[in-house]
Amino acid sequence: MLTIKAKMPSASLAEIKQLAKGINEIEASLCVNIYLLLEVNQMLLDGDVQNVVAVATDCGVTNKG
Repeated sequence: MLTIKAKMPSASLAEIKQLAKGINEIEASLCVNIYLLLEVNQMLLDGDVQNVVAVATDCGVTNKG
């Protein structure tokens, strides 16, 4: 398992979705599970990449892009 910690203070929902897509591609090519800890607008979105996108949506991260 690989853990990625990142801060994206002003990330849009589109940017978070793009990050999740990239992580899914890495997981598929390396056959490794990736755990994402992402801080956006002082909120910690914690968990697998699909849950991070769902939580970002639920928390009202705006789609600026």
